[in-house]
Amino acid sequence: MNGTPSQAFRTQFSSKVITIPTRHDPKGKQRVVRWKDILQYFKNAEGIMNGDDAVLFLTDDDLEDLIPLRIAHHPGVVLDVVTTDTSRGDSCNMMNIGSNTVPELGLSSMDNFPARNVSNNDCRMESQSLMASSSGEIVTLGRNTTALRITELDDNQALVVRTQGLLSEISVQGTGEGSADQLRLEMDSTMDLQEQLRQLKQQLEQLNEFQQTMQQTDQQTQNTLQHMQQQADEILQQTQQMHQQTQHFHQQFEQRIEEAVQKIQHMDQQKQLIHEILNSRLVQQYIIEAVQKIQQEDRQQQQQQQQQQIEKISEKTQQIDQQVQHSHQQMQSQIDKILQRILQMDQQTENSQEQMQQQMDQEMHRAFSRFFRVQYQVQSILNMTFQEMPVPRLFIVLPKSTAIVNEQRKACSSQFRLYYLCECGSLSRGKNTSETREIHMRKHSGYDLVNPNEFFDKYGTYLLTIMYMVKYGANAHGRKVPLLDFDLANEAETGQEHLNFIKKNINRLVNDTIHYLEETIGAINEYLGASAYQNLCILDLEQLKSYLQVKNGESVTGDLCRTITQDGNCVWICSEHQLQYYQSTMQQLKKIITASGGWYCEETDELIIKITSDELAKRFYDGMAKVCGIQSTSNVLSPTVLELKLDCYDSLKNPTAGIIAINLSSIHFLSLDFERHSMTTVISQGEVKDVNMKIVRLGDLSLDDFEFIKQCHTVQLEIQHTPQQADEDRLVSILQHIHMLKELHI
Repeated sequence: MNGTPSQAFRTQFSSKVITIPTRHDPKGKQRVVRWKDILQYFKNAEGIMNGDDAVLFLTDDDLEDLIPLRIAHHPGVVLDVVTTDTSRGDSCNMMNIGSNTVPELGLSSMDNFPARNVSNNDCRMESQSLMASSSGEIVTLGRNTTALRITELDDNQALVVRTQGLLSEISVQGTGEGSADQLRLEMDSTMDLQEQLRQLKQQLEQLNEFQQTMQQTDQQTQNTLQHMQQQADEILQQTQQMHQQTQHFHQQFEQRIEEAVQKIQHMDQQKQLIHEILNSRLVQQYIIEAVQKIQQEDRQQQQQQQQQQIEKISEKTQQIDQQVQHSHQQMQSQIDKILQRILQMDQQTENSQEQMQQQMDQEMHRAFSRFFRVQYQVQSILNMTFQEMPVPRLFIVLPKSTAIVNEQRKACSSQFRLYYLCECGSLSRGKNTSETREIHMRKHSGYDLVNPNEFFDKYGTYLLTIMYMVKYGANAHGRKVPLLDFDLANEAETGQEHLNFIKKNINRLVNDTIHYLEETIGAINEYLGASAYQNLCILDLEQLKSYLQVKNGESVTGDLCRTITQDGNCVWICSEHQLQYYQSTMQQLKKIITASGGWYCEETDELIIKITSDELAKRFYDGMAKVCGIQSTSNVLSPTVLELKLDCYDSLKNPTAGIIAINLSSIHFLSLDFERHSMTTVISQGEVKDVNMKIVRLGDLSLDDFEFIKQCHTVQLEIQHTPQQADEDRLVSILQHIHMLKELHI
């Protein structure tokens, strides 16, 4: 058959072979023969035998028959079809058993084993016959046999049940009582399945009846509306016809009036002629009387005709009014019925809508609650200060591709990359001070992660909060995070292929990261607990750089620079914004130094001032208190150095003025050239973190003068005085005391 493999079949009572084409089973990836195709050629087929072995239907992983029923292809083999032809039972070595007898073949009567129907696919199994095989013989029981007892069977014996449409084999191991119990349990489970199917069928029928009822109701409503529309159209047509008749009557009436007027005019002409001919008074009087009489008769006749016409019109109008009123009553009755039906349907719809509205309100309440909790967490992170941290606090993690999570959901270093965010905010405002730039990504290729699993365990909660901040947006203290739809990566314009990929797929990459973190550390409702918030407050960002793969000579902060804001907080911004902020601060500082008698050295980029009087000191300190952001810079910018030589500090009337000025101006890098120990008091009570000291004379200094060193990050000490023999011990003690000493120049 066009090259398609086929299967050969024959009945047990005939040598004629029939071939049936096979089909390809895509699930089992093999050739099969459908049971439906076999039944087309063998109407009474009960089962298939391959010699002495039964050919079973193919089953799935749960040992349930596949639908539609099918058997495997046996190439080169002629399969025997078992039929229900009882006329040739002798040729199959079958012994018929009476309806109430049990043969002595290891089987005995069982009064407590009820017979019942079992459903299997399309074939209904009826307790019809039973065959027990021990030495090749088959024993058949009649339809009325209601119980069997299996007394003794060897381990290798088998119990075969023949039913209408199915031949199944049940192997019985051990004693007969256990096998009978197993058979009873299988039949009980089959009955339970039948009962469940029956209940499901009843429910389906009820559902179909309900749908039919609704369809009938809709059809009735539609028919009623169509009938009302037809009646309204008929009334409209009748009204139009009556209007046309009325117009025709008015036209006829006006035409008759015109004819009467013409007659009167003609009579006037005749009267004028007669008046001209007859000049005598008698004739005139006679004519006048005749004319008056004629006119009176004409008027009476016209009045009668008009009255008759008016009466006809009035009767016709009354008939029309009655018809319209009757139609209106019928229409109103139909409308009332429809409105009543609509009210009933609206009531049912309103009840269902109230339930749906309650569910929607609950879902919206949960969604808003979750959103506000996320916003609260984001605000907490933006409000926290990490002034002592050596790395930026805002960073995100994005996958390198859009499919990074494997089946085990285990991350590896080649799947994720860390990117810092620039938190410029109000520091990068333009000419319009109300315009605040948004937190954004930088033009940096990012960092691969080392030990990503440990990284997510340590920073997962903090990172998930920042990822939600990036997705939903936030605004706090002049730092604004845009919504993800407004393109967080808009600043990342570069020719690098990977950053171009991020800019095009930022939404999906952020969502993939959030999904991975939720699967790893738990849902948002769990991580927003009190313990998680405490973990954010004590988060140690100093260890973050240990999880980054940094190339030789590469900075762990990307191209971001640490900057002090006007309120004294530390933020990390990109070099472009840092340059703008630095230039603005330097302009203010130059004005103050110049106004206080100092000068600016362009070669060394230093601001130098020498305070020689109390008035000059006060003017300088007042100006310094108004300038914010005087600090050291890193990477691409040269440091802002403030060199002070205070010769008359002890004579100031207000010695705390210098402390206040240094605190308010947020000086973190200070170069001092002093001769008196009282200068250290200013530093110890300020916020100076990086100190470059020039010591002119050691004689006036002691260890107490260097207590401020404990709060500094780095110290550069330059001694311009050659120590004497007596000063060596003091110098050694001072150097041992300065643990943060970075450089020493003598």
